[in-house]
Amino acid sequence: MNLLWIMADQLRADCLGFMGHPAAQTPHLDRLAADSIVFDNAYCQSPVCMASRAVLFTGRYPGTNGVRGMGILPPSEIPLPEVLQRHGYRTGAFGKVHLTPEQYTRTVLQRDTPTLDLADFLPHSGLEPMLHDPCKRWYGFQEYDGCEGHSPGAASSLAP
Repeated sequence: MNLLWIMADQLRADCLGFMGHPAAQTPHLDRLAADSIVFDNAYCQSPVCMASRAVLFTGRYPGTNGVRGMGILPPSEIPLPEVLQRHGYRTGAFGKVHLTPEQYTRTVLQRDTPTLDLADFLPHSGLEPMLHDPCKRWYGFQEYDGCEGHSPGAASSLAP
């Protein structure tokens, strides 16, 4: 079975054709939604974007997964892409993931391009070190092509 998880940043559900907007023209998403499971009654667990994404990726509340604001998802957490990878799925993220702080990337790592590599963040985070486990790196994503925040078009490939 294939799984495609579409998560949009700052897009209201009622602005899509398949969710009932009378003027929105989203034929490809409409067709995909017709043959898919659409979560049309979901609630955000945090008003902070990184904490909200951490909830979606782990299924655990901010107070439990360790991301209550603009923080780093601890390596002890098991995000969905890691679970899928461990069960034989090929995983990839395309677009904005934003599970690592953008300002940290710019000021401490001195990079303009995004990274999902936890090994870059852990030395300065105060979080426990990560065991050598390829499923733990990059939050479980084997491929990444995306942009984060104000770095549109910045891309990196994580694995061959």
